[in-house]
Amino acid sequence: MRIPTADELQRDTVYTFADQLEACLDRVLTHCTGLPAPHPAFVLFFSVSDGRRRAHVLHARAATLEDAWRDGAARAAAWAAQNAPGRAWLRVDWVDAVDTVGWKAFNDGLAQVKRNYFRGGIALDDAFDVAFLEQEINANAMLYGGAQVSHAVVNAHNFAVYSQARFGTALRPDLAPDRRVHLFTTGAVFCGEDGVVHDIAGRGFDAGRRVVERLDQHAVHALVDSGARFLARQVQPGGRFVYGYFPCFDRPIPTYNTLRHASSTYALVEAWELTGGDALRQAIETSLAYLAGSLIRHYTLPDGRRAAFLVDTGEEIKLGGNAVCLLAFVKYSEVTGSRDWLPLLEELATGIAWLQDPATGRLTHVLNAGDLSVKEPFRIIYYDGEAAFGSCASTA
Repeated sequence: MRIPTADELQRDTVYTFADQLEACLDRVLTHCTGLPAPHPAFVLFFSVSDGRRRAHVLHARAATLEDAWRDGAARAAAWAAQNAPGRAWLRVDWVDAVDTVGWKAFNDGLAQVKRNYFRGGIALDDAFDVAFLEQEINANAMLYGGAQVSHAVVNAHNFAVYSQARFGTALRPDLAPDRRVHLFTTGAVFCGEDGVVHDIAGRGFDAGRRVVERLDQHAVHALVDSGARFLARQVQPGGRFVYGYFPCFDRPIPTYNTLRHASSTYALVEAWELTGGDALRQAIETSLAYLAGSLIRHYTLPDGRRAAFLVDTGEEIKLGGNAVCLLAFVKYSEVTGSRDWLPLLEELATGIAWLQDPATGRLTHVLNAGDLSVKEPFRIIYYDGEAAFGSCASTA
């Protein structure tokens, strides 16, 4: 009889939310330290989700970690029982550092921060009665001044809208220059329905990411498999990807970058070579068919040769677009043994060759799709590398 592996036993174990809370508490007790006055010694945030919707966030503060945990955990458990029974994701943050500044200094600093890229939490009072995590702030556009403002700026209206949902009261920050605001960072742990607790980095370039001590073969395979399955689910029946959503507003992005369509399909083929699976292959073939039938156009060049070009938004032909098309179709042909796309591959490669000056080797980057006139001789250095990579792949 085959003995189940540890991973298989773990997957078959049913963890209750109480188990998840207990597992997180063990880790929090190890890492969490108190804050100095005038703030509460311990401030904890509990973020709970069913794995499909945005997390519900609540926070607790007290003079002792035990009291803060008892309060927050009880309220988180009550919410999970009503909204995520049997399948809960739990993240627990603890405030580990606070920097108190005036609103003028804070607003001056925001002018140097790209919108939606603010890294830190905000509390509006010493006692942390009204406090928001970094993720809440960015997810609810609380420092967003509109599409025409490139840097972060306090949005009092969005503060009020989200605080109504979070606290039951529409709160607007007092922006008087002499008033104080408390900026804070957190440490955190995350526990999914599998009961495994992951440390979350609190500072530096990895802030907000799971801490992975050793990226081994199993971990890499799991990342590729999970990412590929997600990407495959974005391929719609007609072959077009769900391009993306504006996370703050839960609205689909209306534009469509065909170069990204091609490169995403190439990524899917690379993943499928490793992981396999019928659903992934179906998504790839649907995407390739849409790419060939709707996004790529065929031309007769001035010298009589037939060429194909990927056409992007604004009726542009981009050197990099043809390159990633080659990569996607070549890789598919390699892993399947199919020769169906060879005529198209030849035309795509001819298009790249036509964009190169035979005397200097320089490549033209962007054409107008209507008449193949030059729109931009150079746009971005990556196009040259992509073209070389795609051309080599097509001749291999």
